[in-house]
Amino acid sequence: MARTARTKSRRRPRPHAIHKPNGVLHPRVQAVGPEHFAILSVDCAKARSKIMLADFYGRTLIPPTVVEHNQAGLEGAARLLHEALQRYHIKDHIVAVERTGCYHGPLQRAFAQAGSEVRIVHPFATKQFRLPADPGNKTDDTDLSAIFRAAVNGFGLLEHEPDPLFVRLQPLARRRRDLVRKKVTVQQQMHEHLQSFMPGYAHCFDDVFESEIALWAARSFDSAAAIVAIGLPGLVGQLRQAGLRMHTPTLEKILAWARQAPTPQMTYRHPCSQQRDHVIQKLIKFSLEHNIDSGQLLRNLDAAAAQIPRSAYREEAAPLAEELARVQQQRGAGPHRLGEILPAVLAKLGVGTVNSSVSGESDPT
Repeated sequence: MARTARTKSRRRPRPHAIHKPNGVLHPRVQAVGPEHFAILSVDCAKARSKIMLADFYGRTLIPPTVVEHNQAGLEGAARLLHEALQRYHIKDHIVAVERTGCYHGPLQRAFAQAGSEVRIVHPFATKQFRLPADPGNKTDDTDLSAIFRAAVNGFGLLEHEPDPLFVRLQPLARRRRDLVRKKVTVQQQMHEHLQSFMPGYAHCFDDVFESEIALWAARSFDSAAAIVAIGLPGLVGQLRQAGLRMHTPTLEKILAWARQAPTPQMTYRHPCSQQRDHVIQKLIKFSLEHNIDSGQLLRNLDAAAAQIPRSAYREEAAPLAEELARVQQQRGAGPHRLGEILPAVLAKLGVGTVNSSVSGESDPT
C-alpha cells in the first residue's frame, strides 16, 4: 500500500540583516546628514560617569567630561548636551549608555526625561570595539570611543517600555524564587539533621514537611527508642494534649519504623544550641546596661510579654523568678527598680511572686 509522504512546513528564510533591528541608525543619519547627526557616549560608574559627544563622522563636539551622579550634575549634563546641539546645528542625536549593573539607571532616566532617545550598549560590545583600536589600554576615554563605534555600527540597542503589569510582577517573581531557594536549603538541612538522629524516619512519608504529625513527632522525641517506650497510647495522649488531629494509621507507621530503626548517629551538640535564651531576661539586661527609664522598661517588657506564646510563659518566668528572689534577699543599696518591675512582669506571665525569707528590713529590696 503506497503511503503519501507528508510534506513538512518550512519556515521562510529570514532576510540577512547587517544590523540588529533595535540598533539601526542609518535611515535617520541619511535624513539629516552625517554632519548633523550626533551620538553622546556615556561610560557609567558608581558615583560619577564620563560623557563625550561626537557627530556621525567622529568629530568631537564635547570632549570627555565627568558627570557627578547628583541632581545638579545630571541637570548640568543635559543642559551641556542641548547647548552643544544648538551650537553645532545638530538636527538629530541619540545617547548611547553602556550598561553597568544598575549604575547606568540615573543617567539613562535623566537623558530620557530631557527628551533624548537613550540606547543601551552591552559591555561586551564595548570591549570588542575597544580592543582593535586600543589593545591593553582601558581608560574611560578609550571606552567612550568604543561606545561611539558600537553605536555607529548598530550595537546601541533601543529598549522598549516594559509592560506595567510585568514591572509589578517582576519583583514579586524574584522574591518568590528567592524564598523557594531558601526553603529548599533549610529543608535539606533539616533532612540531614533528621537523618542523623532518626535514620530512615523521613522515608515513612511522601513529604515529611506536609505531615503535621510527622513534624510533631520529630520535635517531641529525640530517638526511635523514646517513641517505642511511649507506645501508641502515649502518642495518642500527647497528640490530644498538643491539640493536633489524630490519624491512627500515621501513628502506627511511625511506631513500625521506630521498632526497626537502625542505630542513630552520634551528633555533635554545639554549646549555642544546648539551651535557649530568654527574651524577657535579655531585654531587662539590655535596659539596665543602657540606663533605660523604669517606666519605659516596664512598657517594653509589657509589649514583649504580649508577643510571647502562652506555651512559653512558664519557661520565660523561671529566670525572672530566680532574679526576683535574688534581689529580695539583697540588703543595702541594690537594684531597687528590678524589685518593683519583676512582680508586674511575672504577673503578666501568670506566675506569682516569690516569697523571700524575712530579713528584718522594712524594705526587702
